Amino acid sequence: MILSHSYLRSFKANILRVFVSSTFLDMQQERELLAKHIFPQLHQLCEARGGSFVDIDLRWGITEEQKAEGMVLPICLEEIQKPQTIFIGMLGDRYGWLPNPMPGDLLQHQGWLSEHFGKSVTELEILHGVLNHPPKAIKAFFYFRSKVYSLSFPIAEHANLIETAPEQIDKLNRLKDRIRLSGFPVRENYSNPEALAQLVLADITGVINQYFSRSGVSGLDRDRAQHMAFAHQRSIYYFPREREWSALSKAVACLPKGCGVVIAGETGIGKTSLLSNWALARFDESQHKFLFIHFVGVSPQSTDCTAMVLRLIGDIKTHFAIERELPANTNSLREDLTNWLSMAAVKGGGTFILDGLDQMEDREGALDLTWLPQVIPDGIRFILSASPGRTLDELVRRNWIVLLLDNLVGPEKMAFTQTYLKHFGKTLPKS
Repeated sequence: MILSHSYLRSFKANILRVFVSSTFLDMQQERELLAKHIFPQLHQLCEARGGSFVDIDLRWGITEEQKAEGMVLPICLEEIQKPQTIFIGMLGDRYGWLPNPMPGDLLQHQGWLSEHFGKSVTELEILHGVLNHPPKAIKAFFYFRSKVYSLSFPIAEHANLIETAPEQIDKLNRLKDRIRLSGFPVRENYSNPEALAQLVLADITGVINQYFSRSGVSGLDRDRAQHMAFAHQRSIYYFPREREWSALSKAVACLPKGCGVVIAGETGIGKTSLLSNWALARFDESQHKFLFIHFVGVSPQSTDCTAMVLRLIGDIKTHFAIERELPANTNSLREDLTNWLSMAAVKGGGTFILDGLDQMEDREGALDLTWLPQVIPDGIRFILSASPGRTLDELVRRNWIVLLLDNLVGPEKMAFTQTYLKHFGKTLPKS
């Protein structure tokens, strides 16, 4: 049978977040190396497993207005407590900046802060994100830099790298001791930023391997889950526009007999995001209905027309428990697909979403849609997307409903930018 709805819906949660906590002045090289070299690797690994990876580094993205209003600490604490956040704590020889005064509104919502006046933002992040929780409830890794490395810097930079005030040194040492006794992994005395980067890569890769393990799932199920996971990835940053959503829903509800709907527009205009969100909404609303979703380009085999059609037929067979062998000869795909769609229609029908058909490999008539029946059976809804070109021209020739997406206008651009950056804990000034 088809994958359970709970299994597919679990991919909504397959977003791993990493929050980087450290003092700023002495950790610029470490943060730069992680952001530019390590996190992109981890992002690719997550995507290959059907998940998403978001790194939160607040070196930028907090405006001067927010700093002036005392919003630095509230923003940091808010980002830490979001679900599925892995905490990376890096400590060298600085204790860090002390928030003074503590924001009054924050004290009302975070009462525990009243017991920690005089502590740095870095220590408060570590307390809130890690030490105030049992080890089994949090994923966290700590990295302590070797003092030999700090001492190797030129004298002009030395004052910004090592704490000199006895009180601050004592606070830093006590914080490190508490971390050592906490039960969370601690990597001591890394020798340089490159060494730190490799430690972080190994530790987070281990979490990804554990978190995205899908042993015991069949190849067909893995393909289905991969495309559903991609839909969830593209839904994360979606900026809804009511006119597009309403037009698509209306078009699908009023389909002319034998036709389908195609979303058209230039590459990057938002066709995939619209289809992903619309599909997931339909999936949640109609759990007993059959939904097939395919994104051309999500994997190497996804651009092969024959592989896509065979996957589509395989999903029909498993979902509707049809006692019939899969096609052995791919020379008659259109005829085979027509028969399988007709069987699906008799058993309740379904919705088929195929995104980016113009990106399929140009062979065996794929871009000219020779594989797609000229007339779609009743009860079967096809919703496709394509950029201008041969594929879209063929659908126009078949009299399919075409919805043309427009560019975002001024206010929408600002709203989209704010929505997108918020996922990374960042804000831009209005200017």
